[in-house]
Amino acid sequence: MTPGIHYGVDWDTYNADPVPGGSLRASVAATLIEASPLHALHADNALREATTAMDIGTAAHALILEGDESVLVEVPADDWRTNAAKEARDEARAAGKVPLLTKDVVAVHAMVDAFWQQLPPAMAGQFRDAKKEVTVIWDDAGLMCRGRFDAYGISEHVLLSYSEHYDDDTGGKHEIAEHGHGGIIYDLKTTAGTARPEVWAKSRMWPGPAVQAAFYTRGAKAVTGIEHDYRLLVLEQNPPHALAIVGLDPHAMSYAQQQADVAISVWRECRATGRYPGYDPVVHWAAPPPWAVRTWEEMKLASKAAREQGVTMTTLQAAMAAQRPLEWG
Repeated sequence: MTPGIHYGVDWDTYNADPVPGGSLRASVAATLIEASPLHALHADNALREATTAMDIGTAAHALILEGDESVLVEVPADDWRTNAAKEARDEARAAGKVPLLTKDVVAVHAMVDAFWQQLPPAMAGQFRDAKKEVTVIWDDAGLMCRGRFDAYGISEHVLLSYSEHYDDDTGGKHEIAEHGHGGIIYDLKTTAGTARPEVWAKSRMWPGPAVQAAFYTRGAKAVTGIEHDYRLLVLEQNPPHALAIVGLDPHAMSYAQQQADVAISVWRECRATGRYPGYDPVVHWAAPPPWAVRTWEEMKLASKAAREQGVTMTTLQAAMAAQRPLEWG
């Protein structure tokens, strides 16, 4: 498969890597940033065992993106403990389907309804009109890369440029942002945990989804020549199936782009040398974290106070005393 935007590429073909000689994808790039090239190589070759949460997510994707229920196989059982349920599950997987217990089928439909009810009308229209399950392949300075967008469309309000200027006299900051015609990339993620925006914006976005955002917009621009925005839609699997819409501000996107740059550069070198190092082979000196130093100092003070009052304390008692006000005498 050659560089460009490709429609109608099924998941199995994409996942097996349709690029001759291999290509880098976002999840592997994120693993490289989070861990090491060795971990990234393992992630690139590893097969993940399906879980109920993964199956629910796959089913929700199919219904939301394509309205396709044919991928689902309902297993009329309360759990997977019976042989009949296990056989039905295995048969469904062998046929390339997603087996779900009846209660989980009900949950998936509730998730789909909640998604459309919570997505803002303007965004919902844009999302419906967007092309779904779009594959992009590009050559990044000799390294082939690939991405798969859940939804890909056009927007007239894409951030084209951003700059900050400081007034020497007042010290004030002026932000200049230019918006216009470009592309919009949507990524849909379901979670068995929380979709609370603050949690995702501060921690869950890094490095995975953030690197993916930078990676995807980089690839889309490489093959189209236009700027792109990225939106992550996070939908909770548990009631009330709340939806969060998360993006990266210019500073966050710049940071994520730097991480994507490093991942691509390092992976390019790994491919060229055939070496995928893990952690640096040196002694990594451990130092006590601030909380451990603080706790230890409190223990010593508690023990000293006890001795001054004639009370004998064990190390455990001193540790416990350090967690509460002194109550001696």
